[in-house]
Parts: sequence; structure tokens; C-alpha cells
Amino acid sequence: GILLFSAVGIVFVILLITYRSLQLALLFLFCGVGAVGMAQGVVYLLAKNADLTVNGQSAGILSVLVLGAGVDYALLLVARYREELHHYEDRHEAMAHALHRAAPAILASGATVIIGLLCLMFAQMNSTSSLGPVGAAGIACALFVMMLMLPALLVIVGRWIFWPFVPRFGDPVKSSTGLWSRVGQRIAKAPRKVWIGTSLALVAVSFGIVQLDATGLSNEESFTKAQPSVAAEKLLAQHFPGGAGSPVAVIARGDQADAVKTAFAETQGIDPDSVQVKSPADSPVAYLEGVLTAAPDSKAAFETIDRVRDAVHAVDGADALVGGNTAVNKDVQDASSADNRLI
Repeated sequence: GILLFSAVGIVFVILLITYRSLQLALLFLFCGVGAVGMAQGVVYLLAKNADLTVNGQSAGILSVLVLGAGVDYALLLVARYREELHHYEDRHEAMAHALHRAAPAILASGATVIIGLLCLMFAQMNSTSSLGPVGAAGIACALFVMMLMLPALLVIVGRWIFWPFVPRFGDPVKSSTGLWSRVGQRIAKAPRKVWIGTSLALVAVSFGIVQLDATGLSNEESFTKAQPSVAAEKLLAQHFPGGAGSPVAVIARGDQADAVKTAFAETQGIDPDSVQVKSPADSPVAYLEGVLTAAPDSKAAFETIDRVRDAVHAVDGADALVGGNTAVNKDVQDASSADNRLI
């Protein structure tokens, strides 16, 4: 809800600044919100009938993505339509020419975004993989609404929708005399210098990607405001081993419980006194727990998980598996890092 209302508010302000027409801004938002509703319906059907995974993250992104992309496509179309209204007295004819000229660029832009989003389907993380078709469906709905519904509404309501700056038939087109027209004319005089200069600038700023830290966030860093759980975690760390609230779990064959316990307890980063076998002695499966000496969401804890896995896997015939919150978080981080490189 907050994401959608924030996006609507920001888009509304941008539209008012761009066109200085309240009714046109409201028409844009009407179509944009309609596209969001249509996209949510399509995604619901995909989730129900095609086993598409939809979570809170993808649902939130869908609303903002559809609204932003939809309004962007609408701006391209309306800018062309406004120009054509100066050349054609019949608004139906003006819209026909506007669609003929703007539609190829808008459709190509939307198709590029859809193809890019579908690349997310190659991700290991289910949340990332499902975001691809969710986003692609949203962009398709935005294209549908802005290329069909918006043009029809613009033609129905007429020129007054642009009030107080109504484009009149026969008046000079402002785009041929304004600031951006002068910028375009200067670029046209030296296109080679412009594309070389902008390319060098893009290369320079893209070097920041080498400093990208995509290793995940700690529990404290995951929140923008103070949370009771974070305060409790800090207090716990002051009086107990760092991982006391999130022990490492190991599952192994029952007849190898002692050997696995020894390997587990001797692993660097595990409190040896905390390692316990918590299953009956005659159980075919042994369940062990141990406490990390480092905070469970730290890099040191993740490194300890690797060492624990190496140690218990080295026990012949134990078929040991390592779990717990820290192990799960590490696996998620590893999968996310692999997805970043692949995608």
C-alpha cells in the first residue's frame, strides 16, 4: 500500500510539473492505476493456474513497475499526440498519426523490458525467478492499457484535456522552438562528439560496479528503523555466545553420532561445550546442535558453516547435513550471488 501510494504521489507531481494540467494528470493516473489492477488480475490467474510463486516483494514491485512504466509510455504517446493536434484539426486523425509514429518505439521499449525481466527466470532463488514473469506480465498490461485505453479516452474527451495549454490547429509546435529543440539542433551538428563523450562518461561512472557489495545484509541492516528483535539480539550477544539464539543444527546417522559430535565440537567458530546430541541413543537419526561464537548473521558465522560442513561430511558413513537459520541464510546469499553473476 505504501509503495503504491508513494508512487502515485510522485508520478502525480511529475505530471503536474510536465503538463501543468490537473485533468490530464488525473487521466494518466486513472489509466496507470487501471493497468496496475489489470496486472494484478493477470498475475493472480498465473499464480492460480500456472503455479507461479508470488510473494510480498514481487507484488510490491509489480505495482510500482506497472505504474512507472505505464506513465512513461503514456508520456511518449501524449507528446506525439499533442504535436499532431497542431497539424490536424480532426483529433481522430491526429491520434492515428500519433500512434503510427509513437507505437513502434513504445512497443520496442516494452518488449525489451519484458525480455529482460524474463531473464530472471534463470535465477536459482525462487523469489527472483518468479519476479521475471510477474514483471513481464505487468509491463504487457501497461502496454495494453496505454496503447488502447488511453488513446481512446484522449480522443473522447477532446483537446480541453490539455487546458490551460490547449494545442490549437495551425499554431506553431512549441517543440520546434523550445529549449530541447535547441539542444537537439546542437547535437545534430556534432553527433560523433556527443556519442563519444556520453559513452566515455557512462564508462567512467560504471566503474562503481566493481565496488558493489552484494553479500547481503545483517539483521540490523535489514531494517530502516530500530526494531525490538535487533535490540534483543544485541543484548543476547553481550551475555552469551554470538549465536546462542540461532544454533547450528546437524542431522546424521544415529550410529555415527559420537564421531559427528566430535568433528562438530572441534570446528573453529563453534563453542565446543554447547554441542549436544538431542535425539534418543537408539534413534536411527541423530540430531545435534551447537552454538556459534560469532553473530549468526556475520561473515565469520558463514565461514564457520563452511568449516562445519567440511568437518561433518568428512565422517565416513554419517551422511551428515548442516542446517539452522545461519546455514539457510548462507545458502540464500550464495544462491543470490550466483544469480547476480548469471543474470
